[in-house]
Amino acid sequence: MSSDEIIDGYRVSSVFKLPNGKEYNISFNITIRRVSDEYRYIVDEVYDAKLINKARELIDNIIYTMTYNDQFFEDPVKYILDSLDKQYTRGRDKVFYQNIRKVIEYVIIRDVIGYREITPLLSDPDIEDLSLSAPNTYVLVWHKRYNNQGWMKTNIFLNDSEVKKIINKLAFRSGKSINMLSPVLEGVLPENYRVVATWLNEVSPRGSSFTIRKYKSRPYTLTELVSSGVLPSYVAAYLWVLVDRKKFIMIIGPSGVGKTTLLNSLLLLIPTSKRIITIEEIPEVYLRNHIGWKPLTTRWDKDTLDEILNLLKYSLRERADYIILGESRGLEARLVF
Repeated sequence: MSSDEIIDGYRVSSVFKLPNGKEYNISFNITIRRVSDEYRYIVDEVYDAKLINKARELIDNIIYTMTYNDQFFEDPVKYILDSLDKQYTRGRDKVFYQNIRKVIEYVIIRDVIGYREITPLLSDPDIEDLSLSAPNTYVLVWHKRYNNQGWMKTNIFLNDSEVKKIINKLAFRSGKSINMLSPVLEGVLPENYRVVATWLNEVSPRGSSFTIRKYKSRPYTLTELVSSGVLPSYVAAYLWVLVDRKKFIMIIGPSGVGKTTLLNSLLLLIPTSKRIITIEEIPEVYLRNHIGWKPLTTRWDKDTLDEILNLLKYSLRERADYIILGESRGLEARLVF
């Protein structure tokens, strides 16, 4: 067996729908390679790295001088390209710009609308988690179809500046802030992905870091968990009875074993005629079609444990059929039991 072997290959598309209704998409080629005894996740972009860096320079130069208005937020691709079109109107600069315009559009979609270098990882439905431990290292991914390999190294290497830009974007998209005074970020991205990050070396000696946990847009049903071999049928039947009888259920386990997946599948068993209140620090429960669902989350600027306790006391006055406590770390557990 060769020391470098292609195990798998497929194509990933990133699709972005903007407020004005326009849709943009870009694609990436993904290769799973075996290098020595390790599996590697390789992202191949459409354009050469030198072209991408040159396009970035032009985009950065125009962004620093432009005015941010409603047109920019409605369609940043059109707004930036229109601004560049007006700037490069003659001579050799115009010829160069026209030759690189497609690359510029690609970079705007990936970096401005998307999440910069990690855009392909977030767009790959087979990636469940991605993580960066420190600047000047490679991003690691947890691949659903190759989870027996553990964390796989990608070919995405991020320097300190790139890590800061990505974390700032993650903070902005999750509606949170991260800085030296508040160096830990916990939030949820618009795609319902959970993000945690640290800033500089305030709490992480090696520097800024981030981890993103992806969730399915549609939760697994209990029958799907059984058919896929995740859950024995007799355990599923027992849990179903507990949910139907409104009994107390505690889901306990280490990170990444499917606690939230199981919780979401159990909540799908509850009829829409019942009222459900969920209390979470970071929203992970997703019951889009349940008309009786009332989600409650803590405020980021308050003491989390006190906030959860107060929300739990409040929910007991709501005459809910089911109260779901996302995480229990202290006094709120006594109130429930």
